[in-house]
Amino acid sequence: MEEKILWILLTICNSLIPITALIGGFWFVKYASKKRSVFGYRTKRSLQNDETWRFAQSCCGMIWEMIGISTLVPTWMLCALGYFMTLKQQCILSLVLVTVQMVILFIGTSSVDRSIKQHFDEEGHRIIIDEIIEDENEDEEEEVKMKEILFGISKEEQN
Repeated sequence: MEEKILWILLTICNSLIPITALIGGFWFVKYASKKRSVFGYRTKRSLQNDETWRFAQSCCGMIWEMIGISTLVPTWMLCALGYFMTLKQQCILSLVLVTVQMVILFIGTSSVDRSIKQHFDEEGHRIIIDEIIEDENEDEEEEVKMKEILFGISKEEQN
């Protein structure tokens, strides 16, 4: 009877990180404040302005929701297997589970800053996709001109 209670307790403890990520992610996406506040994903990039703040909260929320869902089911499956293990094996399993969950949560959360960097410049202004496409077109035109100059290949001859 005592082992069964400990197994239930370990299952609940192992489920705390995925459930917290799931609830926190849902909260970040739906109810995060529109303006910078004390609670939320707070980094130098996310605090630049209100637009980067909202982007960071929704991005972090989506990532946490995915992490919560994708780690909760395997956690429960491994905990179900733990029912047939000794207490020492259950404790080792719990330690491994929590460590893996934390690593996954850290990697997922750290990708938010990379996403902010891709969508905003250094001052926190949104990078517009049309500007990137225009820059790429200009680069292609310069490349065609260089080929014409260097190799005598015209645009029609390339196609």
